[in-house]
Amino acid sequence: MKKLIYILALGSILTSCNNRTSPKNDNTNKTVNTDTIINEYEVTDHKTVVEKKDTLVTINNEKFTLSYSAKIEPKKLFYHTEIYTDKGKNYKDVYKGLNATYTITLNDNLGKSVFAKTLTKDNFKEIFDGDILTRTDSGLPKFIAYLNTFDSFLFTIDFWVPDSDVGGQCFFMISKNGELIENVLNNYYGGGDCDGKIEIPTHENFILTCRKILNRNKNNIKITDDRFWQIGTRLINDKTILVIQEHNDTTNTQNARLIDNFGKTLKTFTYKGYYNVLGYSVPIYLDTLNHNYILLDEAQKHKSNQ
Repeated sequence: MKKLIYILALGSILTSCNNRTSPKNDNTNKTVNTDTIINEYEVTDHKTVVEKKDTLVTINNEKFTLSYSAKIEPKKLFYHTEIYTDKGKNYKDVYKGLNATYTITLNDNLGKSVFAKTLTKDNFKEIFDGDILTRTDSGLPKFIAYLNTFDSFLFTIDFWVPDSDVGGQCFFMISKNGELIENVLNNYYGGGDCDGKIEIPTHENFILTCRKILNRNKNNIKITDDRFWQIGTRLINDKTILVIQEHNDTTNTQNARLIDNFGKTLKTFTYKGYYNVLGYSVPIYLDTLNHNYILLDEAQKHKSNQ
């Protein structure tokens, strides 16, 4: 396993931003229904978006064409409702925007269809912020890879509120038969979330997301802790994963750990060198000469200069 070491580094202290939600749309209607105040937010700033991409994929020495597209549906609405109590009053916020269609198809080298899968925003509303989904335009899914070990196509899809820095990313997998077999939240942007991305080891026996380890044997491991913010994740090597959570002096808990793909802890330590600017950032790089990952610690650098 590659060694993990600390060094002191120059840098600037960056301002944090922890707001996960965007300002509500000004186009608001308010009514009172018995003892409930109903706010209706209608999104009117959608853009007409149609995107499509084709990718050649080789599976077991056979060539296929993977196509994926996204488009806003001007005649199909998407709703999200939030019910809550504030200062003794009951509120119901209803968001209304446009739905979107995401189509993924696979054709063989003769053009014969293997599968055609259609998703909409509704496929993501159970795992993603409904306020953002209502406001977002249709982003083209990003194809990551086809994994023989999972017999699946891997995708991410980003949802953004137009003209803002508020949004996030979902991760999903589609089998070679066109079945949606995994659909999870990976990350939020613009609101202090995890520094991490979808990573795959060379043996392709597991997939690392910001929140889970998806194993080939379906023994999936949750790597978040509801008590702390998830700061960062990183695949250190084919057997080792770095997980960093928010440091809290009151818990006397080491906030960084090295684990294997089944969640077994290999080592723990304390790390405070991360910072937050529209999402957490962990300053880390690979020393290719000595094959060491180096975590930079801004706070320790400033202490050493006092």
